[in-house]
Amino acid sequence: MPDMRGSLKVCRSFWERRKLDIVFISIYVLLSIYAMLHFMEVSYLGDRYFKTVFDGMYLGTTVKPFVYRQLVPSLTRAIVWLTPQTVIDGVNTWVSVIQYNYEMTKLPVALTFITRAFPYAGEHYQRVVTSCIIYGCLWGYIWALRRLAAELFPGNAAITYMAPVFGVLAISSFSFPFQYIYDIAVLFLSTACYYCLAARKWKTYFVFFFLACVNKETAIFIFLFSTIWFFRKMEWKMYVNFWVVQYLIYTIVRIFLLYEYIDNGGEYLRNHLFRVLPGDLMSISKYDRILTLSFIFIMLSYKWPDKPDFLKCGLWLMPPMYLAYLLFGMPGEYRVFFDILPLLVMLGVHTLVAASGIDRASLFNQPASARSIHENR
Repeated sequence: MPDMRGSLKVCRSFWERRKLDIVFISIYVLLSIYAMLHFMEVSYLGDRYFKTVFDGMYLGTTVKPFVYRQLVPSLTRAIVWLTPQTVIDGVNTWVSVIQYNYEMTKLPVALTFITRAFPYAGEHYQRVVTSCIIYGCLWGYIWALRRLAAELFPGNAAITYMAPVFGVLAISSFSFPFQYIYDIAVLFLSTACYYCLAARKWKTYFVFFFLACVNKETAIFIFLFSTIWFFRKMEWKMYVNFWVVQYLIYTIVRIFLLYEYIDNGGEYLRNHLFRVLPGDLMSISKYDRILTLSFIFIMLSYKWPDKPDFLKCGLWLMPPMYLAYLLFGMPGEYRVFFDILPLLVMLGVHTLVAASGIDRASLFNQPASARSIHENR
C-alpha cells in the first residue's frame, strides 16, 4: 500500500510539473494526425497532378521544375536502398492487407485515399517511407514553431504553446486544391531557418538552409529575409561573409540540380500571369475577398508596436512572393506562401493571444510553464 501511495504521489507531482506539456502534446498529436490525413487525401502523394506523380518524383523522371525538388525523393531512395528486402516485402504485404480489409468493410472513412495513394502491390514500401518522412517533417514544423515562439516571445507561455496549434491548422487553409510531397518539408525547414536566424545559431542555420535549397528553389526567400533582417545589425565584414556563404550554398545546389536533370522535359519557370489575374487580382472586389483581406490585415497588424521586429521584417517578403505567385503560380495556389507562413502564423497568434488576454490566465502563468519554456529555448 505505501508503494502505491508513493507511485501516486510521483505521478501527481509529474502531472503538476508537466500538465501543460502533456495537454498540448496530446493536442499536437491529434492535429498532426488530422493534418497528415488531410495531406494524403488532397495529394495522393502527388498523384493528383500528372506532373508530380510519385513515381516520377521518386525516380527523378518527372518534368521540370518539379524534378528539382529532390530532398524527400532523395531521402526515400536512400532509406529504400538501406532497407533489407524482407522488410520491404513485409511492408508491401501489410499495406495490401489493409487495402483489402478497407475494400471489404468500407469502415475507416478516414482512409479513403488508401487505394489511390498506394496503387501498386509490389511498390508500397517507398510510398510508406515518403509518408513517414512527411509526417516527421510535420513534427519538425511543430517543434520549430515552439522554438521560434519561445525565442521571439520569451516568458509568454500562451504564444509558445498555441503557435503550433494554429500553425498546423493553417496548413489546410493554404493547401487548396492539393499538396505535393515537398510542401510539409518547406514548412519545417523554413521555420527551422527562421528560428536559427532569430537565435543566431549560424552553423545549424546553414545545415537547414542547405536542406531547404535541396527541397525547393523558393528557399531563396529565406536568403532574402536574412539579407534584409541583418542589414546594419551585423558588423559589415560578418554580414558580407554570411551573405556569401548563403549565396554559394544556394547557387551550388541549383547548378547541381540543373545539371543532374538537364535532359528532363518541361520548363524551369512557366508564366501563368493571364490565368492568375482573372481568378485573383481582378476579382478583388468580391465581398468574400474584401472580408478575407480585412481579416488578414487585422490579424497581422493588431497591437503592431508590440510585435517583434523580426516578424515585421518578414512582411517585406510579401511583395516579391506575391509577384512570383502572379507570374509563376496557379490560381488559388496559396501553398506557394509556405515559406513565409511561419512568420504570418506568429503574427496572427500574437494578435489572438493579445486580444483574448489568454496569456494572463493562471494556466499559462505557473512556475512549471515558465520552466518548460526555458527548456524549449
